[in-house]
Amino acid sequence: METLESPAHLALQLSSYDKPCTVHITVPNPPYSETVLLAKNSTLEVNITSMYMLREGTQSSKLVTVSSDADISVIAFNSAPMTADAIACLSRQELGTEYYIFTSGDGHRNQFAVGNGEDFETQVSVTVVGSLFFNGTSYTNMQTFSFILGPKKVILLGSIMDLTGTRVTSSTPVAVFSGNKCYWSGLGGGCDLVVEQLFPVQSWGQTFVAFPLMSKKEKDNIYILAARSNTTVDILHHGGTIAQYRLEPGSNVRLDLGEGILVNSSEPIMVTYLFEGSQTALEFHFDPFLAIVPPNNFSRRYYKFVTQDVYYNYLFIVSQSSSLSEFLLDHRPLNGNVVTVQHLEGFTGWEVELGKTGGQHEIYHRSETFMVYVYGVESFISYGYSPGQAGFLSGPEEPEDPEEEPEFTCLSHHGEYRLPLSLVSDAELSIQDIHLNSPECQARQEGQWAVITVPFDKCGTQVLVEYGRTVYVNTVYGSVPNATVHRIEIPLRCEMVDNETLSLQFHPTVNNKVAVGHHNLSFGLYRSEDFTDPITAFPYEIDLHGMVYVEFEVESNDENLQIYTENCKSSPSLSPEEESYSLLKHG
Repeated sequence: METLESPAHLALQLSSYDKPCTVHITVPNPPYSETVLLAKNSTLEVNITSMYMLREGTQSSKLVTVSSDADISVIAFNSAPMTADAIACLSRQELGTEYYIFTSGDGHRNQFAVGNGEDFETQVSVTVVGSLFFNGTSYTNMQTFSFILGPKKVILLGSIMDLTGTRVTSSTPVAVFSGNKCYWSGLGGGCDLVVEQLFPVQSWGQTFVAFPLMSKKEKDNIYILAARSNTTVDILHHGGTIAQYRLEPGSNVRLDLGEGILVNSSEPIMVTYLFEGSQTALEFHFDPFLAIVPPNNFSRRYYKFVTQDVYYNYLFIVSQSSSLSEFLLDHRPLNGNVVTVQHLEGFTGWEVELGKTGGQHEIYHRSETFMVYVYGVESFISYGYSPGQAGFLSGPEEPEDPEEEPEFTCLSHHGEYRLPLSLVSDAELSIQDIHLNSPECQARQEGQWAVITVPFDKCGTQVLVEYGRTVYVNTVYGSVPNATVHRIEIPLRCEMVDNETLSLQFHPTVNNKVAVGHHNLSFGLYRSEDFTDPITAFPYEIDLHGMVYVEFEVESNDENLQIYTENCKSSPSLSPEEESYSLLKHG
């Protein structure tokens, strides 16, 4: 989409899931093609330059197509100096043939784009709300014009008037984006790009919950847009007050969002969230962004999302769960970094401060479905998006369960075993029933995990020596209280390397070489057997039957350590192809 500032670029954040994939990014003209490989559970950024930014009025071939051989998510960061917004991109399967445009009101340039990703033409019809100039003709309220959008073509249309309610239909599914290239709310901040990809009418919902994002003085705005006649919308405010609105196709209602609201509609509606610029305790002004409010048919327990490290990033969770501790953020219990909590009619909104942490994250709940918003602010800039619901950006319906696999780690003095509490509950046991060979050595709870420390010198741990390794053996039991029945029995082994082979290579250009394994070993040459006259200048020449004395030394306080030199060889250089001369073999 077009930005007021330049140079602009589109950063595509590609996120994979449980499979590696090959991703192709193409633009027909100017020709652009790039293929990237993503490892599983990774994120990669691909940048599209301002050469591909759209311009109003004419069709172009600047349509960006992203295709992958496995599930991915795509977040598009549209940015220029001091202006930005993020787009949560729909997959091709989620596109439709009927849309209603939302723009942010009268202002600089209200715009929308229609893209045809197919290899054949599609007919597009636009029924205008406001005013649009197209192909030499001005169209006003409820006037319709049509055109043919070519294969892999995109068109950008705009007006200084609000275009909210403009209807776009097509003969085949298209992608539609809308916003404003320079929206200014007058609440601080500055003129800023706001943009979002729109849901087709077929994906609209009838029940929504919305909480204000971020604690700030100014109120944000919620816009409710209808597509069908005689749409009745009931708004439940915090405190029990109910307001009712009757909407017709293309009409909308604007609400100030100072506290949570619950929206119920007789027909499908689209709800958009316009985050107004403001100032908070962070001591700087920031700009607006635009996001789509997903409907309340929560269907996801797992999301991947991407943040930007130049912003103060936030995650806002909306759920009917009563406990934040049951969420896992990046595989760790989510607690300690919550800024605000809001409640409304059984729904809870948690604002989580992520700080300046860019890259891929994931949020998970084992049993409850929920939705999230991701946003970030910095001085005179911001971005925001919602990863939506089923099929929309969130990835596989049943992701790999981050709680299902127990974890066992061997450290220098002990082992640590982490067992999901869900498995403890499935065995009808409690945290106090999990113990080692010695029953007094019990597990402790950390979030959704039962964690038990396995010391090497107590709690019934046995010490074995096997094939050059010291092995510490214990067992985790889940015991039925007052009985000898074990419903959980997990043998544990920490195998510690006892003997190691350290290779020290000597080349006559240095005094000595030090190799670091578990101990420091030094290697030096001397002229005599009393080891008081080290050789420090090279090359060093001796006669054919002359002597050179070699010293190995291990640096340790352990007086029981000994050095056993198994093999020693000499060669003119370090090249493996060089002929070598064995001085010691097998000790």
